[in-house]
Amino acid sequence: MIVSGGAGSQYGIDNKLAIYKKAASLKDPILEFATKKDLIENLSSNEKTDLISCSSGRNCIIYKLDIAKGQVEEGTRFVTDKDGQNTSIFDSKGETLVTAGEEGVIMTWKITTNGSQITATKTHDLVGHTGSVNHLNISSDDHLLCSSSDDKTCRIFDLQTGSLLKRLTFGEENKTANLKFACAYFSRTHSHLFTIQNSERNGPAFFTVWNIEDGFQPEKTTKLHKMAITSSCLNDEGTYMGLGTVDGRSKIFNIQKMDVNCEVEAHDLIVKSVALVDNSKYLCSVSADYSYFFLQNKRSSGFFSILLRLWVYVIIVAALTLFLNKKYKFF
Repeated sequence: MIVSGGAGSQYGIDNKLAIYKKAASLKDPILEFATKKDLIENLSSNEKTDLISCSSGRNCIIYKLDIAKGQVEEGTRFVTDKDGQNTSIFDSKGETLVTAGEEGVIMTWKITTNGSQITATKTHDLVGHTGSVNHLNISSDDHLLCSSSDDKTCRIFDLQTGSLLKRLTFGEENKTANLKFACAYFSRTHSHLFTIQNSERNGPAFFTVWNIEDGFQPEKTTKLHKMAITSSCLNDEGTYMGLGTVDGRSKIFNIQKMDVNCEVEAHDLIVKSVALVDNSKYLCSVSADYSYFFLQNKRSSGFFSILLRLWVYVIIVAALTLFLNKKYKFF
């Protein structure tokens, strides 16, 4: 797991990246790298290329990670948004990077590497958003890109051509006032899109499932929290979503059941980042006060799991009965 943070030398907290081998513990990092004056506020990594894309002010910084040599090297940096980059994401191969920020312009970049040297060549400007872009996601087949914005729209693009395919809006209880999109994720099978919408003025947040095969029609919606969702993540299977809230709560949401699996008041301040780790056994949340918390996922047992447990119990009871029978000769 890769963690970024800091505040600057003036606050006594150095800006740095830290890599942990055990995802369920933020102790004893296997590698730390000082980012000096660069405070990393958002990052995205690609395991195939060992590249880390980071948002720092108006810059996108790409680092090359080499665990074997125990080093992190800066490969390149470039300006993507003069008002501040909010988010970036690699495609599955690590050959395309998408960035977006406060200006609302989405940019796609072709990434080429030569050792630790990295080159980013812009391929498309995806325009249309009139507010800041909060979140980006790419479908697992690298065909579709979705963007979530404060302009109260979620837009779907063809990642290869940059053409706009769909513009989504959401109104609470069919009211004319739409809600801001905090994030959006494609399902693993590309059949559905999952979105989170926040109300204005500390109102509730909602979760919606959209049917892609039916032209992105909304299928079902549920209320997530009484206040805004400020951070989110989706596990690889597309079954659980990790959530952090503006009032410091951490939640694990079961997408199949459309219900919160477990939650806790983990922090005193806003939750800035969340990550489902150790095969979704835990949700790690980090707050603005640099505190972190691990919430254990309470998974329901399936039929075969229950059957296996009963079989183990039967074997234990049978073995114990046989042992007592031989020792005390009850029969």
